[in-house]
Amino acid sequence: MSQIATINTLNYIRTQTRLYGYIVIFVTGSIGNTLNIFIFATKLKESVCSRYLLVGDVANNICLLITILPAIIGVIYGKKGTESSDAWCKIDNYLIDVCYLTSTWTLCLASVDRYLCSSRQASHRKWSSVKVANWTIFVIIFVSMCLAIPDLPYWYIDSSSRTCVSSETYRRYLTYFLFSCMMTVAPLFVLSIAGYKTYYSLRASVYPVEVVTQNARRQRMDNQLARMLLLQIIVFLFQSMTLFIYFVYQQITTNWVRNTMQQTIQNLAQSIIYLINYSFLSTSFYVYYLQSSKYRATVYKIFAIKKRQVIGCTIPHQKNRGIINTSIQAQRTTEL
Repeated sequence: MSQIATINTLNYIRTQTRLYGYIVIFVTGSIGNTLNIFIFATKLKESVCSRYLLVGDVANNICLLITILPAIIGVIYGKKGTESSDAWCKIDNYLIDVCYLTSTWTLCLASVDRYLCSSRQASHRKWSSVKVANWTIFVIIFVSMCLAIPDLPYWYIDSSSRTCVSSETYRRYLTYFLFSCMMTVAPLFVLSIAGYKTYYSLRASVYPVEVVTQNARRQRMDNQLARMLLLQIIVFLFQSMTLFIYFVYQQITTNWVRNTMQQTIQNLAQSIIYLINYSFLSTSFYVYYLQSSKYRATVYKIFAIKKRQVIGCTIPHQKNRGIINTSIQAQRTTEL
């Protein structure tokens, strides 16, 4: 096989990998995040941690709509749609950064909350509260909106290529501060420390007697959420570190001269690494589902209720229809 044929094959593999990778991320993420939002807003709403995870999943769903869906359109048609308007170019990139920062840092806050909740010290546990959660979520969203403000003046439609591009000033800001510090290094540090401390707090599993007797159900739920988060932290560390290592490699090899084959191979590797990083938007539900038996039971219960509701609506007319429907309604009320 000639070099040109090999390059064309690699480019085809890259295109197909991006297309189907984006589709899988979008479909699985939309379903998983929506289920997470429903569960955290209803079934697990008693936990403070659920508030952080709820906001994070909402941000993930918005990211899927404004990042992954246009990427799918871009692979198919050659343009994402952001090239038609300078205002949309700016707003789209601004929302992407806001949502990604919010999603990343709500995961950090959830991990810190799990450490505080599992701590043996009462002075630490008191910081795990609804009031603290509401304020910290507000602060994170506000700070994310402020950090993304440079997107508005520095993204624009290039007149020659008709594509949405950023200025050199913004690229330096993104490279050395927003991505490196706020999206990678700082979250990795917080998650590593909080996850480590939570792990050893759970291993100790020693709580005051009054906590165990008065709040046994809530404590079990908090422990389940903590274990769910530990696995999610490990997944996030892998996803973020992969992109960060590639980012460091790019900075080191910026001035290297590559032939066409080398550049094609690097482009394929880059696409795979970006897909791994974007999978952060879609994996949380499946991580929780695999790790936590309580979470699986909650999901089963949701679909079991929906199935009974459908069956109850399709019972044929019978003489004893009223008795059957009354029995079904009583069963639902008991289980709920």
